[in-house]
Amino acid sequence: MTTVPLRGNLTQETLNFLDLRSRFPRLRIARDFTTAHLSWLSQQEQTLALPLHAVVPFFRALDSREVQPTTIHSSSGNRKWQSKVMLFSGFSRSKIASIAKGRENILQMIHFLVGRMPQTKNGVFCIGGTWSPDLDGPSPDTNPQALIRAAIRNCLEQTSIDLSACTQWIRFVDINYHRPQEVIKGVHYPEQLVTTVIWLPDIWNHIPYLEQSVAQFKLIRNVPRSSSDVRDTTEANSTTDTPSEKPPVDAALLSQIKSELLAELTTIIQSNSSNAEQVLQNTLEQRLSAALSKEAAKEPKEIQTESSTREEKSVSRHDEEPKVASVVYSRREGEKDPRTMTSSLESLLTYSADDVLEKTFEVSLFAELFVEMVQYRFGHMLLKFLKTYSKMALAKEAPTSTENEGKREDEQIAQAPLAQDSTLAREADEERHEGHADQNDDMGMAHTSERHDEDHRITDDKSVEDLNESVPESSMKRTLSEDEDSSSKRLKVEPSADEAEASFTTTPADIPEETKSAPEQTLTQEEQDLADDLLLAFSFFDPRGHYYVAKPDLCLVIHSLGKNLSQRNILSFVEPIVVKERLNYKDALPQVVKQMLTDQSISQ
Repeated sequence: MTTVPLRGNLTQETLNFLDLRSRFPRLRIARDFTTAHLSWLSQQEQTLALPLHAVVPFFRALDSREVQPTTIHSSSGNRKWQSKVMLFSGFSRSKIASIAKGRENILQMIHFLVGRMPQTKNGVFCIGGTWSPDLDGPSPDTNPQALIRAAIRNCLEQTSIDLSACTQWIRFVDINYHRPQEVIKGVHYPEQLVTTVIWLPDIWNHIPYLEQSVAQFKLIRNVPRSSSDVRDTTEANSTTDTPSEKPPVDAALLSQIKSELLAELTTIIQSNSSNAEQVLQNTLEQRLSAALSKEAAKEPKEIQTESSTREEKSVSRHDEEPKVASVVYSRREGEKDPRTMTSSLESLLTYSADDVLEKTFEVSLFAELFVEMVQYRFGHMLLKFLKTYSKMALAKEAPTSTENEGKREDEQIAQAPLAQDSTLAREADEERHEGHADQNDDMGMAHTSERHDEDHRITDDKSVEDLNESVPESSMKRTLSEDEDSSSKRLKVEPSADEAEASFTTTPADIPEETKSAPEQTLTQEEQDLADDLLLAFSFFDPRGHYYVAKPDLCLVIHSLGKNLSQRNILSFVEPIVVKERLNYKDALPQVVKQMLTDQSISQ
């Protein structure tokens, strides 16, 4: 059986407290929770088209700007609606093969951008905030654009991500609360209903270019890089000549230069006795300036190299610009500032009873419902696969049954003359026996009862001998062999429980003949994409990578889709394609994919 928990009816649009209690036993339900409306069921066309293989690279930038939160004017509707988002990032198609083999888990490959408070250990929450009628527009109950504007505004303030370019907003779930009349921090709040709407915007369609990502990164940082300033200042000081400043003179260096130039200076003095002192001074200054310039050119270069290496390490650790096109989000490092981070779907499902915050309950409930949405999507794909595969199997069995009927008719026709000859032989034997009986009557019944019994025994022996002579020896051997086979079958011992469990594994004989004999088929890009999607769907219900799904699991998956199909209806297209209570789906994918696309083109 699969390790993925199979949920109940996935088409139930409204869930109350008891529904959540039965479906998610580990979930700590908020005390003010009343109902949850699964809005994605009314947007199935958009929801089921969610590209799980769309990778959205998120890039973090530390934000050192001062926080300037938007002032929301208090009114009766400020606490009635909250609009939040879950920013989705999937995985590439190259990961499907490893997921199908059970090496990686699909729940680990899906990520979301969430917030987390530094004081909490595992408490995370959705990005978003309160709806404001002045800033976002009126009537959020009838005007969803007001809630979308609220989500864009709050996301921009909290993460610096602008979602205004998103055109498809999947309204995933509406969570309703009933707030009692209470006083919080000296403010009196009347009894009211609060609705939190969680959205899935199509951020995967609006990944910025690299230049835009770098510009967004610099905008968030809002601080010039200190390494650039240091290098610019050093280069400016090394290239600018100021007449008022003179480089310091080293006494040891001056002594060395004097000793090296002693012979040359002596020659100059002897040749120019009148102005020897002036020539000596000029020559000494020229050589000294050249040496100092050479040493000065070496030392700053070494200093710059060391400082630049230290700065590069600092930049790569805290302030490195994005190298690829990414969605840049801001993160603060204050003790009380909420931190934004990416989290996998599996980690969002590892909540505990200690997560008592209402916003933690919302993100946990979203994670559970997202898994149900994925199961619903993959279940629909499996249903189409099963119906197509079953139709192919039944169509292949139909000609075989027709051929068998034709063979049986030919055998009956061939055996008709033999049956007629045997009928004539029986009639001749009856006439001969009747004549023999009349002759016995004419003799006056002279024989005694013992003689009569002996004659019967002799007659029986003769008839057996005649029968043995008339039957070929080969027929007798075949009859004996058949008797031996039937007796051996009757004496066959039933296997034990361990042997039955061992024989339950898939063997080459379990695979249908058309699957074993079918060579590897080349698929077009469209067919390969559909095959990858189907392989991913089967992998969700086969997380260990055995390439089969048990028949009871298939039936439960189809029942969960809310199609109101009976067990007999489901078994009608499941049993023709299962072997030993299992569906081996890997080898059947290519031919079924081709047939599915053919049927789709015909229907269109």
